[in-house]
Amino acid sequence: MDIAMNNKFYYAIVEQRRNDKYRNKYDPEKGKFEITQYKSLLFERNLAGIYGWLDGYGFPPNRHLYVIVITNNEYELGNKIEIKIIGIFLRKDNDSKLIAIESSRPENDLMEIPINEQQMIKALYPVIDDGEGWFGKEIAYKNIEKYINRN
Repeated sequence: MDIAMNNKFYYAIVEQRRNDKYRNKYDPEKGKFEITQYKSLLFERNLAGIYGWLDGYGFPPNRHLYVIVITNNEYELGNKIEIKIIGIFLRKDNDSKLIAIESSRPENDLMEIPINEQQMIKALYPVIDDGEGWFGKEIAYKNIEKYINRN
């Protein structure tokens, strides 16, 4: 079993809440978030969830792993959420997004979540170019391991 498969639960740090109209930018020197002038994709496409980074795998603006957490719960910027990685959207520009749910949920893979949530998450990136796509947890874990091996 690979390194990533041994870790059933991870933690996400909240960088963007679903009701934030504008994107937030993390300033590690201040340990604070600042609002930018750029519109939030989550807000624009009505995603029930948060956007952030995988704790322990870097942080913005440095190299890090992005994660989108499907949730109806409200969180504050900087909150740490226990999650399960269930999938990934692989992008050809290597700006891939891990997909997760809260650790208390029963599902274990992207294809196990309700169809309305699958449709909602896939609406974030409706155009899929060559070399891109939605994949389940096995590919997500391989992506995490690839990140670990590069660092």
